[in-house]
Amino acid sequence: MARAFKRIIAVGDLHAEADFYRDILRACELTDSDGRFAASETAFVVLGNVCDRGPDSASIYRSLIQLQAQAPKRGSRVYTLLGKHELMNLFGIHLDSSKSERALYQEDSDPEATGFEHAFAPGGWLARWLVTLPVVVRIDPFIFAPADLPPVFRDLQLADINRAVKQELDQHARSFRRGDADLPLSLFSPETSILCSDAAGQHAQPDYTTVLHTFLHNNRANIYVCGHTPQTSGVFLKRYEGRYLCIDTAASFVSQGFGARAVFEWVNNEARELLFTTTGLRTRKLSLPLSQTY
Repeated sequence: MARAFKRIIAVGDLHAEADFYRDILRACELTDSDGRFAASETAFVVLGNVCDRGPDSASIYRSLIQLQAQAPKRGSRVYTLLGKHELMNLFGIHLDSSKSERALYQEDSDPEATGFEHAFAPGGWLARWLVTLPVVVRIDPFIFAPADLPPVFRDLQLADINRAVKQELDQHARSFRRGDADLPLSLFSPETSILCSDAAGQHAQPDYTTVLHTFLHNNRANIYVCGHTPQTSGVFLKRYEGRYLCIDTAASFVSQGFGARAVFEWVNNEARELLFTTTGLRTRKLSLPLSQTY
């Protein structure tokens, strides 16, 4: 099968670490000096959970919206996935945002308004964009998702998953905000939500290899790449015969002394972990089962 892109760059949970985000754009030459998308035939994938915890998610979201519009002119695409933390805020659950993060959403036209909450509320500038985002995408041999694949999803197609999440979000978010409904388990339960599931990343599951193989085969892919489960070692987690790769390296915890700032790169049929350190960029080659026909 012909490759859709010459290169893929993917990053796990950014959690409002805008400096790290800008480092990725610069080091991977995704943008030019004016901040416009500049990379040709490249897919840039952000696995959701852009907001909460860190100092600045507003500038990341605004940049992603702009880059998404610019990338096709270079034969490229920017894919931002909907993650658990976006979902929480769309439902009006604002538990993990930092004071500094919230301040950057403040609306100059109404200094008394809570800009963060308005941005995520129905009709808000950010909510209007977030509800259009996919949860899971296939790019060449990879399936990218915000979190683990729940075993009950093993026989589903990607389009079915994206459609179901959008329907549930549209149906329940406004009702929950009004106090007319409970949180839908289909979106917030680890057993039934591809935005929240983390069991396979927390501990090796004996039957998960078969689950993952079935899902990948049905969707014509080789590797499932996800975030959501922080790897405090700072190293990508590879499991289940190499068909599962968690790339959440706890970037938002680096200032606390653990985790790392790393991104996934696939180029020339080679997968690599790009590690951002205080002394420069280091590269680790990843051995993945990429040679099989999918």
